[in-house]
Amino acid sequence: MKKARQWESPDYGANATNTMLCYAPSTDRVMLIPWPDERDMCNRLDLGMSTLACDFHVQDMDWIHRVAFVKGAAMTAIVRDGCDSLAVHRALLGLVEYRMTCAPDMPGLDQALRENGEEYG
Repeated sequence: MKKARQWESPDYGANATNTMLCYAPSTDRVMLIPWPDERDMCNRLDLGMSTLACDFHVQDMDWIHRVAFVKGAAMTAIVRDGCDSLAVHRALLGLVEYRMTCAPDMPGLDQALRENGEEYG
């Protein structure tokens, strides 16, 4: 099992450098899409907004800055763009930067950790 509370960049799974957060503002339609989006899924699903891996400066960020950027992207989707907060949370549980910074009693975290072969610690 991989520890889910380490402050160095893990070398596995979906993260902010290989995955986009895509969403339709003012809805609960929020999902992670692998980047690059060669099948144009973000547009095909009419998700008007995208961030994270498709923002090229993210590729050059170190681990701690990516963690902060992911949290900022969540707040932008929720506060500025009116997305459902639980939908954003559920989608972002797929990203290692988000999982590793959640409180242990966050809804859905236990399942996300199991699905990714991680444990809280």
